[in-house]
Amino acid sequence: WQAVIREAVEQCGRSRLPLLAPPIEWPALALPQDCHGFVAWEAADGAPDLATAVAALPLAADVTRPGIALLIGPEGGLT
Repeated sequence: WQAVIREAVEQCGRSRLPLLAPPIEWPALALPQDCHGFVAWEAADGAPDLATAVAALPLAADVTRPGIALLIGPEGGLT
């Protein structure tokens, strides 16, 4: 998978390799309490794109921004 990640980074013109975490079961997913979570789901017709969703978060200018968890699964969806 590291070779796939390197090729994707090269193709996109990025300079940093993303971290590929090992697979876990859905119930084991533990996000911090102060984290906004997004799940990329192709069947979500009419849902805003990620940039629009993040821009709509209720964040005050003087507050440290919370973390964002972006979950992306395989083509065909998460199981």
